[in-house]
Amino acid sequence: MNPQTQEGMGPLDKLLEVIRYKTIVLRGCLGFGISSMSGTMGKDPAMRENLCSLL
Repeated sequence: MNPQTQEGMGPLDKLLEVIRYKTIVLRGCLGFGISSMSGTMGKDPAMRENLCSLL
């Protein structure tokens, strides 16, 4: 999901959504993991490197 392309959001809503998105990615980058339907992402070093590149 790209938070910057959602319609119907005000500037503050967009900012909060970007902050939420970046926080999730940062947690995965640091190795805390991201829970998803397919399991926990961010525990694998290669996945952490990919998440860090998104920052």
